[in-house]
Amino acid sequence: MSDEPDEKEMNERLEALDKKLQKLAPDPKLTPDNKEPKSRQEVMKAGASAGVEFAGAIILSTFFGIWLDKQLDLAPLFMLVFLVLGAGVAFYNLYRQSQNL
Repeated sequence: MSDEPDEKEMNERLEALDKKLQKLAPDPKLTPDNKEPKSRQEVMKAGASAGVEFAGAIILSTFFGIWLDKQLDLAPLFMLVFLVLGAGVAFYNLYRQSQNL
């Protein structure tokens, strides 16, 4: 007879190991930072808020650039500058909000 365990003994050992691993495993409902997951409504609200802020930053900065161009008669210099700045701020804000989800 060989020293290798039979199939039944191997299955028992695997089941015992699986039970030990399940006890040690973190709760899958928790996020990596051990916070409760956000509800669907909270995530939808955050997404809508991020979308409005994203569009608002670009639109407001562009209109400010257009207004400044009209005041200084330098069209389209400031419109382009503030469009790029607004887009940068919008993407940074989107990144910052995504870190909180």
